[in-house]
Amino acid sequence: MSTDIDQIVTRLAPPAGPGLSEGAHDLMNEIMTLSAAPEQSRVSRVRAALGRKRITLPGIATVAAAALAAAWFLGPAAQPAAALDIRREGDHYVIEVKDLYADPGKYQEQLRAAGLNISLRVIPSSPGSVGQIFPTTEDGPEPRYLTEFEQIQGTGTCRKVDGCPIGIKIPASFRGTADITLGREARPGEEVQSGGPFDAPDEPMNCVPYLNKSVAEVRGLLAQRGWAINEYVIETGQEEPEVRASVPDGWYVTGGYVSHGGKVGLFTDSEPMPQEEADARLARQNC
Repeated sequence: MSTDIDQIVTRLAPPAGPGLSEGAHDLMNEIMTLSAAPEQSRVSRVRAALGRKRITLPGIATVAAAALAAAWFLGPAAQPAAALDIRREGDHYVIEVKDLYADPGKYQEQLRAAGLNISLRVIPSSPGSVGQIFPTTEDGPEPRYLTEFEQIQGTGTCRKVDGCPIGIKIPASFRGTADITLGREARPGEEVQSGGPFDAPDEPMNCVPYLNKSVAEVRGLLAQRGWAINEYVIETGQEEPEVRASVPDGWYVTGGYVSHGGKVGLFTDSEPMPQEEADARLARQNC
């Protein structure tokens, strides 16, 4: 069955949201698609889940792998006195996010007080996208990814394609403007703004052989992991996919994505996908 993936993206992806211009949002989408492994990114959860081919964006390919890395310290859940910890270390500022659920105005207040003309948005994300960061600037004819912002990689085992940084350094000499998004854990039922296929690394169905299983079987696998099904997407061959609240339990699951905190959407079909394709997709996860 043929699918117009871009139409599905348009139908299901959330808007850019305040704090990030349309141009910067488009740049973020391009880098996210480029930097992810097959079936592991989110221009929207849907584009990657359907296996869109990577695109080439001249001038940023060398930094694409870093574009979504978790470049801010993710602090403890305790309620700190300040939303951010900003400190000077030599010729850089090091920033730590102490409260991922703070009022956005608190971030801006502290950043401005430190002399940093930076806008920070902390957005609800799927598990595999928690900690991902995207810094851009519009100081120029078009949005640009900020290579000047140095990421601090953590130590130990890391399975994420984009690495597992634990902090960011901003040059003290930086005098431009910057817009930054940072992924945080989505609250139960909260709509995800950054995520990917639910079988990507760190997502609920990673390394689980669910493809071509029935909806009922996959529902059980998800329940064992503390997840529920929020919606079902059916490829109809039309301009837009059909999104339903339910489908027959005997239908086959051909993919899925994280839609909300604790909830997923499933791609389903009345017919199974070719088994060799299902086996190849599982093999690419290197489980």
